[in-house]
Amino acid sequence: MPTEYGVRLHWDPNTEPDLARHTVYRGEVYEDEEERVCLASAVEWLSPGTTEYFAERLPDGEEGCYFVDATDTSGNSLFLSERETNVVEFKELDLTPSVGTPEGSPVGLTAHAVSDGVRLGWNDVADAVGYLVYRWDLDTGRYEGVTPEPVTGTAWTDTTAARGTTHRYWVRAVYADGTESLPGGGHAILTP
Repeated sequence: MPTEYGVRLHWDPNTEPDLARHTVYRGEVYEDEEERVCLASAVEWLSPGTTEYFAERLPDGEEGCYFVDATDTSGNSLFLSERETNVVEFKELDLTPSVGTPEGSPVGLTAHAVSDGVRLGWNDVADAVGYLVYRWDLDTGRYEGVTPEPVTGTAWTDTTAARGTTHRYWVRAVYADGTESLPGGGHAILTP
């Protein structure tokens, strides 16, 4: 199931007593006139009691497929022996801003999820007297200012960022004459 913070899979518990692990496969769907297949590779190995997998992914409208295979303690697997599986195709939500981040910004921005929001960090820009932080607003279709005054350091935490979604940011250097640089862009995924 696509979410605003990635893709979540859920499956029924396997009650076989000799279950050793679940293997999660991710791939792309290929199709011709005769068949439609999921060409995938293993991305995660999970314990026998697991019934859920979460892939934290930037929701940008990408399509793909997943399937989960069970392996017993002797190494037997329905997928590996008979190529049978229950494939789930998905299309991520597309939360990509309609306004692209221009190239050539002097600001190199990083964004990381932290317990109280999103921690932003950037390089010190020569001659800058501060930095303004903007966050993409899906409802207005604009990057909205989240710092009313320029930040004087090279880091800031957005404690108002909602959990359970992906946040995209711009940071612009502000110069003494009041002009702003091109924005540096970044994103962070906040799981629920």
